[in-house]
Amino acid sequence: MVTTISKSINTLVADIGDVLREDYIHSHGSIDSLGYRINETLRKRLAEEKEEGSGLRMSNFGSKCDRKLWYTVNRPEEKEPLLPHTRLKFLYGDVLEEVILTLAQEAGHRVEGEQDTLTLEGVVGHRDAVIDGVLIDVKSANSRQFTRYKQPVSDLKDDIWFSTYIDQLQLYLEASKDDPLVEVKDTAGFLVVDKELGHVTLKLIPRDKSNWKERIARKREMLARSEPPERAFKDEKDGESGNRKLKTYCSYCQFKKICWPGLRTFVSSSGPKHLTVVKREPSLMEVD
Repeated sequence: MVTTISKSINTLVADIGDVLREDYIHSHGSIDSLGYRINETLRKRLAEEKEEGSGLRMSNFGSKCDRKLWYTVNRPEEKEPLLPHTRLKFLYGDVLEEVILTLAQEAGHRVEGEQDTLTLEGVVGHRDAVIDGVLIDVKSANSRQFTRYKQPVSDLKDDIWFSTYIDQLQLYLEASKDDPLVEVKDTAGFLVVDKELGHVTLKLIPRDKSNWKERIARKREMLARSEPPERAFKDEKDGESGNRKLKTYCSYCQFKKICWPGLRTFVSSSGPKHLTVVKREPSLMEVD
């Protein structure tokens, strides 16, 4: 997907907004190609558990929980399958991201290098695109998450959710240092769309000059051990019942049952509650 009109990444968000105005004259080439890319996205998402593999990848490198990563690499058969509604949520996000890239092209920006395979010290990843010479990762987010992308980079680096995305982006940038498509070598960015309200923002992230070779080696050494690391997060009190439950981050983990043997799950009005210790039996329906 390439256009020849020269524009700056600094006007990308405003230009996407212009494309969505009723009086904008659209070209047909980029819109026609969107259908093919959505088809490929659907195929990939429906087959991802067969294709994704279980090794160390740029997408999981930055996990705040090394124990989860150890299980991903060494015990993939223990991974809980994603629920249908979760897979649909991810699919919807992927389709929306393809739409945003199409709108960027329609706005006259150079969109290149989509889904190119990148490798750094044997760790593989697939970048979303390079827009106007800047490496870009496209994200869809709910309104609450969307506001987080407007916070300082230092705050995002300390966030257990966003730090994974930032390390992934930094690995893409490091692996692209000799790529002529990536003209800007010291900055990459997140192009983020609010999937509830339709807002779009661009968050530029300066290059992290870490010794990535050393960091990858340390991560591989951890993964080669015969036993998983200690848990990265503790459980927490569930009110005054004496029971204890998983924190939010752990509740989404697909390895929570092997990580916390004896874990019991109950359905409450606010969603599943995963209890690690039960002192008082809840008056809730228990599920497997």
